[in-house]
Amino acid sequence: MRSPNVVHARANRPRASGGFGLVELMVAMIIGLVLIAGAAEIFIGSKRTYMTSNELSRLQENARYAAHVLTQDLRMAGYSGCSPKVRNMLDTSSPSYSPTLWDISRAVSGWEYTGTGYDDEYTITSLDPDNVALNKWNNGEAANSSLAAELEDRVVPGTDVIAIKKLSARQDIKLKDNNVINSTSLNVEQPNNLKKDQILLVTKDCINADLFQNRSNDGAAAASAGKGAGKTPGNAENKFSAVYNSESYFLTFETAVYFVGINPKGEPALYRAPFDGTGLTTAKLEELASGVESLQVVYGEDTDATPDGVANRYVSIDQVTDGERIVDVRFSLLMRTEGEPLERVDADSTYLLAGKTTIIPQADRRLRYVLTSTVKLRNRGI
Repeated sequence: MRSPNVVHARANRPRASGGFGLVELMVAMIIGLVLIAGAAEIFIGSKRTYMTSNELSRLQENARYAAHVLTQDLRMAGYSGCSPKVRNMLDTSSPSYSPTLWDISRAVSGWEYTGTGYDDEYTITSLDPDNVALNKWNNGEAANSSLAAELEDRVVPGTDVIAIKKLSARQDIKLKDNNVINSTSLNVEQPNNLKKDQILLVTKDCINADLFQNRSNDGAAAASAGKGAGKTPGNAENKFSAVYNSESYFLTFETAVYFVGINPKGEPALYRAPFDGTGLTTAKLEELASGVESLQVVYGEDTDATPDGVANRYVSIDQVTDGERIVDVRFSLLMRTEGEPLERVDADSTYLLAGKTTIIPQADRRLRYVLTSTVKLRNRGI
């Protein structure tokens, strides 16, 4: 018989602790890695989606703004104040005279890049505007058909250029009452904001109106239509056709030229260049929207024997038969994202611009967007 005081060591021995084996640990690690990889993929996907959405939004915003500015200018094309008939005193025989820039009777005009006409297919190989021959652009004129010299090395090859002509609002320059008919200058009050070589229209009664280039110095006491040297385009006539007095006023004539250039960041952008006779400088160039890779333009021409203000055909500027019969304009902007290329590859995409030209962009993994608009010229047609 066992004694009750005997303690059995086996009964009090602690049990061995349970734990993860090597296989269990490896399984747990693999599951953890899968979960981390899944979370990382979700994060990267969300970031990619955000970047794509953000770039596309910026792309569309830039396109809308560029189209808005261009549309507003087109709607005012051909504005000549209250004077439907304008006597043009500019020297149309001058080598520096270009109807594309200075012919006020044509509300719009421009230049077409060779190889970007109807049914043409243009492949973008370079956006570098340097050393591109001016005669690669054509305005359809018998003389001075090449791109204006002031735009040399500024315009991206493969893109069209459009010129919009109109008169500005009334200038704050007061004429005196001592002017006489057939005078070569018009006396004005001082001080004034007259600029040498700017092109002005003077009118009095909405019947008489003379367009001339001012040859007087800045702020002079008279606006002169002198013929002197060194002017662009200068005056052929230097005698005003009416007595312009204190009831008369000046309007400034300006041609706004829209083209695709390269901005300081190296990105293609839509630019506006003002031509007013005083010369084009880099400081005058206005960048409207970046990311504009191509501009293509066609012109709606009213070819009816009796004009009705409705376009019968759309052609490139070098195919227009009568520039005064252009009643509307259709343009397309090919936009692209800026900055680092996205992961999306669009190498096989082609884009039809203005219903005439197929553009094949470079395979650079950028998102692209086309905006097309047709604008009625309010000062032309019915």
